[in-house]
Amino acid sequence: MSHANDIAWAILPKFGAVLSITSSFFLARDVYIKHRQHMTKHDAIKIPLTSAMLFQISINDIFGSFFSYFMSTWMMPIGTAPFAVGNQATCDAQGYFTTFHFIYFVTAYTELALLYWLVVKRGWSDDRWSIKALFGVPPILISFVLSLIPIFTEMYNPARIHCFVNTYPGGCVVDGDASDCLRGGRNTQLLQSLSFAYALACNFVIIIFMGLLVFVVYSQEKKGDKYIPKGQAKKRDNTIDTAWQGVRYT
Repeated sequence: MSHANDIAWAILPKFGAVLSITSSFFLARDVYIKHRQHMTKHDAIKIPLTSAMLFQISINDIFGSFFSYFMSTWMMPIGTAPFAVGNQATCDAQGYFTTFHFIYFVTAYTELALLYWLVVKRGWSDDRWSIKALFGVPPILISFVLSLIPIFTEMYNPARIHCFVNTYPGGCVVDGDASDCLRGGRNTQLLQSLSFAYALACNFVIIIFMGLLVFVVYSQEKKGDKYIPKGQAKKRDNTIDTAWQGVRYT
């Protein structure tokens, strides 16, 4: 049963990867078509940052889904998982792309939630170069730097689905400074915890700013109540639509 489970974990993510890649391709295509005129003229300053970030997120998801979930165990060292035909170099590469995809994804979506609120509440213009640099550079820079650390500390090793931050061999024991792990070590579990704590914190920030965005739209609609004739129902269509969009985004 354990071997059958391992085979399932090696195969099933490929189907999800195809769906994710396809969806991201169509999203990137839609953004490109909408702003094709500016892209072909290399007039990127006229492309709103929200659209540019959605395009970057889509491209990141295409590469991340391909290397992490479509390639799955194929990039693991031979003998470490079903269908593994790679080596440590391909494992490191997969671990890097997986970590980059993971960190960029949560960072960019968190920034995008903040940006939506700033545009609606503060009236920020998201087509200024200063705003684009402020929001566009950090996700790439943070992901690039943090993804390199596990390479130099030998922390990219086979996990269940793909190579990620993990000890090797699986199940090896780390007791204080003593360890029977061939790769990784006592800091591996700490880095795993920090990674998921970071994602959890980003989701918490997204929830806060989605809530603030809904409140802003509600406040704007409420201001118009004084112009509604007595006895006529107050409309909250925009508030409801924004709330549902916030739920889906979160």
